[in-house]
Amino acid sequence: MRDFVNRDGRGWKVRLDDGLPDASGFPRRIGWEAVLFEAIPPGRAQKVAYRPAGWLSSAPVEELVNALHEAIAVRARWEAPLI
Repeated sequence: MRDFVNRDGRGWKVRLDDGLPDASGFPRRIGWEAVLFEAIPPGRAQKVAYRPAGWLSSAPVEELVNALHEAIAVRARWEAPLI
């Protein structure tokens, strides 16, 4: 998990959505990974982007910001607006 501040000053946490495990019971680490962005404070907004496996651990902040802008909004809770 990593934290960063977007150009507009809003804070975000970003982590992998591990999804389904492979046959051995461990999350897959090849191909593409779902990267989940969560607004700080939590519960306000979530966005999902897909990136190559291992991308999150080495991506500079500028790439995190770009991925956030390309991400698809999802609902943090049912009543929450899509941001």
